[in-house]
Amino acid sequence: MKLLILTAATGGGHIRASRAIQAYISKNSAGSEVVVVDALKSISSVLNKTVCDGYHFLATKTPKVFGQLYRKTNEESLLSTLVSRFSGAFSLKLVPLLERERPDVIISTHPFATEMISHLKWAGAVTAPLICLMTDYGPHRAWGCRPRGRLCGRERRHDL
Repeated sequence: MKLLILTAATGGGHIRASRAIQAYISKNSAGSEVVVVDALKSISSVLNKTVCDGYHFLATKTPKVFGQLYRKTNEESLLSTLVSRFSGAFSLKLVPLLERERPDVIISTHPFATEMISHLKWAGAVTAPLICLMTDYGPHRAWGCRPRGRLCGRERRHDL
């Protein structure tokens, strides 16, 4: 079985979670192949730098603004609609990676990757199951994109 783990370097937790999953599966599931890919880097170095540097700046220099943006994108709003549309557009850039890797299962440890794969699943471009490991402090609408999948939190699993 081939598993593709999609992550991003906005903070360290997403990548650490990906590496922990990779190590666990490699140790406990003989014959499984696990590939970890930074979704934002694979799409565009400019996008990766913009998102990661923007996140770092907002989270460390203007945490109140970051909190407001986080809350605003977690509700039905123009901003959340724009973010979703950008994710949909950028999701097409993941298609070559998915065609090259041909995963049996996709695991996401980052909400942007979750949202992008969800767009591709909705469009019928991806049929592999999507499993999301939530690494944020709490649920955010980006983690629960359609089509429904599996959301794994610290304490339990949730079917969406």
